[in-house]
Amino acid sequence: MKTKVFIITGFLGSGKTTLLKRILSFSGDLSKTIVLVNEFGKVGIDGSLIKKTAAANIVELNSGCICCSLKVDMIQTLQILNYEYTPERLVIEATGVADPLSISEALNDRMLKPHFKLEKIITVVDGDFWEARDSFGTVFKSQINQADLILLNKVDTLDKKNISIVLRQIQDESAKGTVI
Repeated sequence: MKTKVFIITGFLGSGKTTLLKRILSFSGDLSKTIVLVNEFGKVGIDGSLIKKTAAANIVELNSGCICCSLKVDMIQTLQILNYEYTPERLVIEATGVADPLSISEALNDRMLKPHFKLEKIITVVDGDFWEARDSFGTVFKSQINQADLILLNKVDTLDKKNISIVLRQIQDESAKGTVI
């Protein structure tokens, strides 16, 4: 049986780590779940925060982005994790500047494809930054377009009458995602 892979993506500060902490605090059995946290910087802040609440195994890849400079490291790490743990689920929290398309393409590597199956790409969108989305460039657009599920976060910072407008705009820009 292949390991089910869930990628959590979203721009910097959107709420990816908070979402992951909530998922890992569910009462279900997470003993066969591995979490791979990608930090762009040298210090793994998000991984440390998650380890405090997680019942799952946490692995960090720091000092780069798993969609480009750490792609080979990610492939090697996933091979090792598959061999040592044979997980049922793998949750990847990508750095905010990661392109989920590149991560999903890495899962199609000949060494990984027999063992891993991408289930969902979940993109967390910060409601505060939606209006400035054009300044975030192609990575942000890819995060929206590759998403199977888009979570609009920080809606409490938006004017209530604008929430439905933002949700509609996200849906219009999304290639396939369900927006909530």
